[in-house]
Amino acid sequence: MKVQEVVDKGQLIYIMRKRKVGLNEQHIVKTGETLADIAQSEALRIESLLEYNFLQPNMQPAVGSVLYLRSKGPGMPALATGK
Repeated sequence: MKVQEVVDKGQLIYIMRKRKVGLNEQHIVKTGETLADIAQSEALRIESLLEYNFLQPNMQPAVGSVLYLRSKGPGMPALATGK
């Protein structure tokens, strides 16, 4: 069976394995962004993003938080609150 997936216009797709470090030192979380979105846009493994920022997969950093992309940050960023 052949599986097809639809790609949104403008969506980045990486064919090669993502890097352990991002090109940029940091990323500031924008409204509506998820950790998966950030990892995808930075071509960074989500495992690295989580590790560098002391996060777990179910956590969501608050808008405006600084995430580290190349090495461990000073601590966990502020987390988004559920509404």
